Amino acid sequence: MTPRQANITGLLFSIVAAAIVGAVLLLVVKPSMAAEPCTEVLGFSQTGEWYGSFELVVVNSEWQRRIKGGMDINLWGNPDSEAWRVSVASRCPGPATRALLTVSDSRIESNPQVWADLIDRAITAILDPRNLPDVAEVIVQAVVGGPRNGLCQFNGRDVRASVNHSVINQAIALVVANHSADVKVTAGFSPEVENCNQYRDQPGHLTPIGAAAVGEIIGAFYAAGFIPPAPDPDPDPGPLVCEPGCKVITSRISGRPFCRCRR
Repeated sequence: MTPRQANITGLLFSIVAAAIVGAVLLLVVKPSMAAEPCTEVLGFSQTGEWYGSFELVVVNSEWQRRIKGGMDINLWGNPDSEAWRVSVASRCPGPATRALLTVSDSRIESNPQVWADLIDRAITAILDPRNLPDVAEVIVQAVVGGPRNGLCQFNGRDVRASVNHSVINQAIALVVANHSADVKVTAGFSPEVENCNQYRDQPGHLTPIGAAAVGEIIGAFYAAGFIPPAPDPDPDPGPLVCEPGCKVITSRISGRPFCRCRR
């Protein structure tokens, strides 16, 4: 073998060896680099009321929460506000890659654009490096509204949550249509109480029964990959059949089956 042939052979050997090492590293390292999905729920007192039953339906290790009473949308829109100093509970193993922003305020506001501006500011604050810099998608969900998007009253006064609910949904549609930041913005579930008796006061806090029912329905929506819950089944609907990659789970609250799908 001439010196030139030896050099070429050595070069080829080095290239092959590097390719083998690279393939091994890809197989070994890539799975560990794949982050587990994690959604952080940002909310206020009503969010905390329904979260308990919600948590029983979703994959708990994929959801965490930052919730405290009084944390209205204007506070989430300020990256320096007390909202962002609320401790995160039920943490995921890894960083949050999605945020579920639940929207409310301590006032009644009938202008969707006002709400849209507040939501936009909250999305900017979510992405602040001090808060949730790894988030690639923000899901926006309105406060729990009245049955069939209607109004409810408590002691002769309109329940604030039922008044604001439909206007916030209009604002969410505006934000989703017009948002241009480097993050996906998605309209979340539009939660409603089953009847007005599930509100326990004029602001719109929920009774224990209302909170359990609402949380279960919201959880079923996200567990099934953003598929709205089906209406009440027939007396004998037969076994529930889920799409490939999903599995049937039974609610611990109502005993009803749901499809749980990993996104």
